[in-house]
Amino acid sequence: MYEARAAEEAERRAAAGELESLLVSKLTELGGLQAAVERAEAAGVDGEVLRRGVLKLEELEAEEEARLEDEEREAVAEEERLRAEEEARGRAEDAERRRAEAEESARLEAEAAARLEAEMEAERERIEEEERRHVEEAAAAAAAASAEEA
Repeated sequence: MYEARAAEEAERRAAAGELESLLVSKLTELGGLQAAVERAEAAGVDGEVLRRGVLKLEELEAEEEARLEDEEREAVAEEERLRAEEEARGRAEDAERRRAEAEESARLEAEAAARLEAEMEAERERIEEEERRHVEEAAAAAAAASAEEA
C-alpha cells in the first residue's frame, strides 16, 4: 500500500513537473499541453500548476479558434475575390463577343449596301442604254421618213 501511494505521488510529481516545464517553455502546441493537463488531472495534481496549465490550455484553444476563424475569413475573401474575377472575365468576354458581333454586322451591312449600289448603278446604265437605243431608233426612223419624203 505504501508502494502504491509512493507510485501515485511519483506520478503526481512527474505530471506536475512535465506541466510546469511546458508552461515555463512557453509552449504553443495545443496537443502537447492538452495531454500534459490531462495527465496531471488523472494523476491528481492540484493547485497552482494545474490551474495555470488549464488557463494556458484555454488561452491556446482560444488562439487556435481565432486562427481558424481568420483562416475561414481569408478563405471566404479569396473565394469572393476569385468569383469577382470570374464575373469580370465573363463580362469582358461578353463585351468582346458583342463588339465582334457588331463589327460583323457592320461589315455585312456595308457589303449589302455596296451590292445594292452596284445593282442600282447597273440598272441606271441599262436604262441609259435603253434610252439611247430608243433615241437612235427614233432618229433613224425620222431620217428614214425624211428620206422617203424627199
